[in-house]
Amino acid sequence: GNHANVVLVNLIDEAGAKFRLVGLSATPGSGIKEIQNVVTTLRISQIEVRTEDDPVVKQYIHNREEENIIVKQPDAIKILDSKFSELVVPILERLREENVSPQLQ
Repeated sequence: GNHANVVLVNLIDEAGAKFRLVGLSATPGSGIKEIQNVVTTLRISQIEVRTEDDPVVKQYIHNREEENIIVKQPDAIKILDSKFSELVVPILERLREENVSPQLQ
């Protein structure tokens, strides 16, 4: 995109300079596509991953409590979900019958 770091990397690259960019991100993206986009755009050649179990990180992790709260789905959402399924399922079934996408099997 047009983030400052992307613009900077492009300018440095266009100038023909050799450079090394060192960065840190706790959230580079929520999925493989987003992360790959960051890697490609910033011309990243090496990635190091640290999890909360990593000894280097673990010393900074303090006690925490997690609580799962199950929220009842409102009836309006259930109705919308049902109506959406009524619209989509016949289309998906036809695509399966036509063997359009093996992923729909």
